[in-house]
Amino acid sequence: MLNADLKAVVTSKAPARAKGDLKKATISHLRRLQKSPRRVMRYFQHKPVRYAA
Repeated sequence: MLNADLKAVVTSKAPARAKGDLKKATISHLRRLQKSPRRVMRYFQHKPVRYAA
């Protein structure tokens, strides 16, 4: 779930021209997730990963 979310957000922006741009977009999204614990909790509510919660 996290991987799909990350890919969707990072690829929806302008294409990264350098490795640093891709890293910056990824870190930006992950930091945004750190500030929204409800969204993180929702990752664990999906049936395939519910056992881990």
